[in-house]
Amino acid sequence: MKIELKKLKVFLPNSDETFCFNAELWVDGRYQGSVRNDGQGGSHIISPPSLEAQINEWGKTLPPRKIPGIENPVPQDAESLINGIVSAHVAKKE
Repeated sequence: MKIELKKLKVFLPNSDETFCFNAELWVDGRYQGSVRNDGQGGSHIISPPSLEAQINEWGKTLPPRKIPGIENPVPQDAESLINGIVSAHVAKKE
């Protein structure tokens, strides 16, 4: 499964605990829905919800991800996979 965020807009001034952003969510080269986060520390809002479940199931097949500051690797899911894409986008812009 290839996950892409297109038309990704990150609003750094509104990013408090998490990145504030919105984007189109594409899977395997096809538009599937949207994702957004209000930047206040909550989870991403993925529409339609069935898409989040699909990505979560795929994440279970991936190796756990090591996160700085966390001792044990954590399972991958829609939240972590999308975080990785948004973080890479922000780092590239800086």
